Amino acid sequence: MTLATRRADRELRGAAKKMQPYRDARLRFEWQVVIADEHSDERARRGRLLKDLIASLSIALAHIESQGGSPEMMMRSAFAVLDPAPYHPHLSSSGGPMRQWALECPRDKSLEEWLRHDYMPICDYWYPPDIEDLLLHDLEPREARVLSPPATPREGTIGGIYVHTMTTESGFMAGGTDQLVPVIRNAIEKKQDGPSPFCGMRGG
Repeated sequence: MTLATRRADRELRGAAKKMQPYRDARLRFEWQVVIADEHSDERARRGRLLKDLIASLSIALAHIESQGGSPEMMMRSAFAVLDPAPYHPHLSSSGGPMRQWALECPRDKSLEEWLRHDYMPICDYWYPPDIEDLLLHDLEPREARVLSPPATPREGTIGGIYVHTMTTESGFMAGGTDQLVPVIRNAIEKKQDGPSPFCGMRGG
């Protein structure tokens, strides 16, 4: 691993630490989310900031909350909403935007022009810049995983997101966080057993 990558990793963790938690008046619950980034060094060079991703994530989670249901139902909805597979040229069952391009095949535009000017403005993924980086620059989307059902914050506190980050080796992303998610979840639960910044997660 290069020095540049280690620096990007440290900066990513530092950015997450500053947002513990990220509060948003639109949220009624507190969410525990891990962000995995296979390309933290390249993403840093491109100016893709974690805070911008989390701001969009907050909007997506607020929309899920507005649809109602139990915390477990909201967690399942989040799994579906945050999944980039439908937009991925290699993971989508329908071929994603690349199949759409092949079907339309506009003669007056290159693939890059079509993606930038036709597809990206209407891309309905919760964070379109990651899909743009995937399709135009071969950067795997950051993986946002909800670790547990959302919890009610303590009385007088608005909802928010507790952000946990990890960086991964190339080729690790496709399902690769599955083994690490329980480890992170257990660490959070242990912290909740004693005095910690997570005390508000116990509910009102």
